[in-house]
Amino acid sequence: MINNVTKIKGTEVNCKGNVEGNFEQVPMQLFDYIQLGLITHTDLVVYVKLLQRYNENYGYAFPTIEHLMIDTRIGSKATIHNSLKRFDEVGLIQKYKGNQGNNVSVVYKPLNKTELYKCVPDKVDQFKKFESKLVKTAKHDKERFQQHLQDKQLRKRKQQEQQIQTKQVISTVDQLVNNESKDFSHEDIELLRKVELLGRS
Repeated sequence: MINNVTKIKGTEVNCKGNVEGNFEQVPMQLFDYIQLGLITHTDLVVYVKLLQRYNENYGYAFPTIEHLMIDTRIGSKATIHNSLKRFDEVGLIQKYKGNQGNNVSVVYKPLNKTELYKCVPDKVDQFKKFESKLVKTAKHDKERFQQHLQDKQLRKRKQQEQQIQTKQVISTVDQLVNNESKDFSHEDIELLRKVELLGRS
């Protein structure tokens, strides 16, 4: 199976401060809602599209579920419905029936962090535990990595020392074998040659 990767050359223009015309101001406080598990990352995309489709003349947004699915490329009606339900529960939208019986949504600005934290102290505690666990894990991983590097250096030094010792033994054996000293018997010299061969391998 061939995996075709689409490569697109970007504008190479710094986005910050250079977006004009077609943009929406998305409140960054939405990430506080995500951190506390009140909405999901998928919900954020749906919120942005509701905000984009908000009609100031009417005072609400009225995209159909199908429009939201197309705009966000979310392939499930249930996912869109769940996003709208969560928004309603946390006060980010208000849903009601419009004059023609269609579903409409008023999109609200999120609470600031302080206000939000006061509303859901149990979620704040859960998030702080999650954050603390991640920080501990990251610290532990860093310590393990440092230990790994130290162990690797120690193994390398030991290997180098063994290579030096092996070279010294081979050199000594070479001298003894080449000199065929009279102090050694034929069996001793054969044994030294075997040691030399082992050292070279």
